[in-house]
Amino acid sequence: MFRGLVAGQVLTPYDTNSQYLPHAALRLIGRAYHMPADLELLKWFCVSLAAVDGLALNRFARKRTADEAAWAFALVLLSLPLLLHTSWPHYFVYLPFVQMLGLIDVQRERRAWIGAVKLGLVVISIALGHMALMRVIGWDAFTRHACLFLSNMLLLPVVYMHLWQSRAPSDGPPPDELRKERPRATTAPLATAGAPGSAGARS
Repeated sequence: MFRGLVAGQVLTPYDTNSQYLPHAALRLIGRAYHMPADLELLKWFCVSLAAVDGLALNRFARKRTADEAAWAFALVLLSLPLLLHTSWPHYFVYLPFVQMLGLIDVQRERRAWIGAVKLGLVVISIALGHMALMRVIGWDAFTRHACLFLSNMLLLPVVYMHLWQSRAPSDGPPPDELRKERPRATTAPLATAGAPGSAGARS
């Protein structure tokens, strides 16, 4: 199991506990022992996908609402298997939080077909990451087939769809400031020429 551990890092994909994207992908396609070129290519893919997530985080940050802050935090968590070479199974304790966020988004969704797609992704993610599946197929198969990694990756499209559907506010004041009641402008009555007390009457 620990043949891939050198200087505290997982350097090969045949440590089945590693849920790092390149390691999990090579195990799933059966090329765990033909790693040098494939592993390098998948690492570049990880960097590219992490860059996309960074752009998405910037969009979430521009919205400046508590709801979008939760989605931004979820995106950071879902990006961990793209960046951390270890990505051990216990790292994925955040999955229920993101899955619950996805279910809330499904409940708010107005378009039925988009809601159905989101619901399908979240439900499959829950099934793949559930302890019941691990009990049925065993720990070795559960980690070797990267069930937690797949559960994680299925939630990324849900986050992207939420971002795509939300409108980014303009570079103005935060939404809370926009909701505040604006003070009404008061204008003093204009003095008419010749009226008592006016400049014309006094001259």
